[in-house]
Amino acid sequence: MIAGRIDDVNRRVMGDTLLAVEVLDEPERFLALVAADTRAGAVEQKNGAFEFRFQGDAADASELLAGLVRDGVRVASFVRKKDNLEDLFLKVGSRGLS
Repeated sequence: MIAGRIDDVNRRVMGDTLLAVEVLDEPERFLALVAADTRAGAVEQKNGAFEFRFQGDAADASELLAGLVRDGVRVASFVRKKDNLEDLFLKVGSRGLS
């Protein structure tokens, strides 16, 4: 059985974090830098932001953000999004079946 606070369960089950990043210009530079980071998953554009799964903790995300800014990406927003309960429930359920 998996139990605990939602954030803790989410980290144990999902194993990563969903990041949403808005950039002001040069999205190609942003996409290239994220693609080069082995902790980042595939990037999707949703609601004016780029979203991707990220394998790392808050310090790692901070390091990613600092690197983006250092390399000239103008970041307007950098948000760690929480997975919804439905996604978490489906993930936990699928592990119980496999």
